Amino acid sequence: MLPFIKIFGFTVPMYSLCIEVGVFFAVLVLFYDCKQKNVLWNDAVIIGVTGIGIGFAGAKLLYVITAYSPHEIGKIIFEGRLEYISNGGFVFYGGFIFGIIGALIGARISKSKLMVYENVLVKLIPLVHAFGRVGCFCAGCCYGRPIRTGFGVVYTNPASDAPCGIKLLPVQLYEATFNMLLFAIMIFIDKKKPSNKILLPVYLIGYSIERFIIEYFRYDEIRGRFLCLTTSQWISAGLFVVGILVIFVRRKLQQICGFDKLYAILNGRNKQGKNVL
Repeated sequence: MLPFIKIFGFTVPMYSLCIEVGVFFAVLVLFYDCKQKNVLWNDAVIIGVTGIGIGFAGAKLLYVITAYSPHEIGKIIFEGRLEYISNGGFVFYGGFIFGIIGALIGARISKSKLMVYENVLVKLIPLVHAFGRVGCFCAGCCYGRPIRTGFGVVYTNPASDAPCGIKLLPVQLYEATFNMLLFAIMIFIDKKKPSNKILLPVYLIGYSIERFIIEYFRYDEIRGRFLCLTTSQWISAGLFVVGILVIFVRRKLQQICGFDKLYAILNGRNKQGKNVL
C-alpha cells in the first residue's frame, strides 16, 4: 500500500501519521466529554498523556519479547544494534496493559481518582486503535491470510511489511471497522447511562472477543504462539475474564452498598456532589 508519505519534503510513516490523527480526534472527544461531565480537563490530560507514553513503551517491549529470543535481545544490546528494536513494530496488548499502569501513575501525579475519568478515557482507546489499524493496513503489518477469491488486497510496494504479489485478507480494516463500531456503542451507552461505570468491562469483553477471533485470520506469526493459541489470544482470554469479573464485583458492591453510595465511591463524590478525594 503506502508505508510512507511525503509531507513538505519530509518522509513520514503512514502508521505514525494515522496514530497522530487518531490522537487528535481523541483529544477533541476528551475535551467535549470533560465539559459535559464537569470533570477536570487538566487531570484527564495528565492521566491520558502518562498512559499513552508508558503504553507505547509497553507496546514496544512486548514486541521485542515476542519477536526476539532472550539470546537475540542480549546480542542486539551488546552489539549496540538498537535500530533492530527502534525500527520494529508495536504490540497493542503491551500498550494496553502498560497504558493502564501509566494511567494509574498519571492519576497519582494529578492526585485524582482514576475511576472518576474511566468513562471519559476508556472509549478513546478503540477510537485511536481504529486509526492505528488503518496505519497498519498502509504499512502492511498485521496482515491477513492469503486468499484466492473474494475481497482482498495485494501489496506491491517492497517497503511494505506484508509479502508482495499475494492476495491477502485486509484484516487490519476489519479490526479498524470493529473498533469504530465499539467506540460508537460505548458512546451510545455513555449517553444513555452516564452514571454507570460499565464502559471498561464493555471494552474488555467486546475487544477481547473480536481479537481472539481475528487472530485466526492473521498471517503474521511474529507475536508467537503457545500451545494452540497465539500470544494475543491468551491475553484476550485473560482480559475477557477480567471484564466479567469487573461486572460481577461492581454488581455485588451495588447490592451491598446501594447504587447511590457505589456511584459516590466510583466517582469520588459525596451525596451533595462535593469531591471527597
